[in-house]
Amino acid sequence: MVLYGHPPKPDEFEKYYLGVHMPLVHAMKGARKMEAAKCLPQADGSPPAFYRIFEAWFDSPEHMAAVFATPEGMKVRADVPNFTEGTTVTRVTCKLD
Repeated sequence: MVLYGHPPKPDEFEKYYLGVHMPLVHAMKGARKMEAAKCLPQADGSPPAFYRIFEAWFDSPEHMAAVFATPEGMKVRADVPNFTEGTTVTRVTCKLD
């Protein structure tokens, strides 16, 4: 899971994220499932804790590492700094129970 903080220039973030980064993500093969979401305001109208969330499902941590070790996976990882200046990027690895 990747949690993106609020970017200083949301329009520029969206243009790059959707037009450049996500095509790189979709070229990466091996994940069971991938989803990208834009966060909505909280029920009380306050801003969400994160701007965007991306989730990918793998069979194991080793499977995830193998996918990101491919040329396509390395391009995805290398591209993140190209659109995240001024925001936080938090990566979380979880196991479903």
